[in-house]
Amino acid sequence: MKKNKMFRLSSVFIVSLFNLSSFALQNNPQISLPHPNDLLQKRPSNFQTNVSPKKIPTKKKLERKINFIAEINPLLLVNQGIGLNTELLVAEHVSIGSNFEGYVQTPYSLNGVNAERYMWNISPFVRFYPLSNLQRGFFAGMKLNFFHSEAKISDNSAWATQTNFFLAPSVHAGYRFVNKQGFTVSGFAGVGWKLGTDNRFPDDAIPEQKKNNQSWLDAQKLLNRRTNSALYDFGLTIGYLF
Repeated sequence: MKKNKMFRLSSVFIVSLFNLSSFALQNNPQISLPHPNDLLQKRPSNFQTNVSPKKIPTKKKLERKINFIAEINPLLLVNQGIGLNTELLVAEHVSIGSNFEGYVQTPYSLNGVNAERYMWNISPFVRFYPLSNLQRGFFAGMKLNFFHSEAKISDNSAWATQTNFFLAPSVHAGYRFVNKQGFTVSGFAGVGWKLGTDNRFPDDAIPEQKKNNQSWLDAQKLLNRRTNSALYDFGLTIGYLF
């Protein structure tokens, strides 16, 4: 009996609640229950709202440095020449390279007499950087110069030439500055000694009819001005580190 009474009371309560809901909806049309699909669409997505997208870190560009330097030596323009220097780091504190120099000199041109000299120099070298692992700062080095020169004196009626080749070992020291962009500025000075040849313009190369010509003698004197055995090496170079 008690179970039947509880069942009846529950049924009456559910029916009454349903009738109240229906009555409220009929008298208040503004009230509406959401459709289940609407609830699914409005439900926030944890992936879209709660988790913020992370930026994928990009790798910085690596500067490709092969420790190769190319420089020009405009200071040689003072001596009517130009130079190109190349240098490669081969170990910590140590580099190797070569200097290429060319000269086109006209020491004398007067009274129809011209004196000309053409020189080429290739000089491999080794350098040591005691204060840096790279090619910067103070350095000291040794160089072997291979010189080839051709000298000529001429006028309208005669000409004379001389060709020389000689070796000259030398030592030098200097300093190089390298900025963040890779541009280089360096200066060096050195001294060496010419081996096994006399590179003066000889007297017997002058034609007999010109041996008493003062213009020819002056031209010869100027060609022989800097042909002593000592070799002076200097440079003020600018370039780029690759």
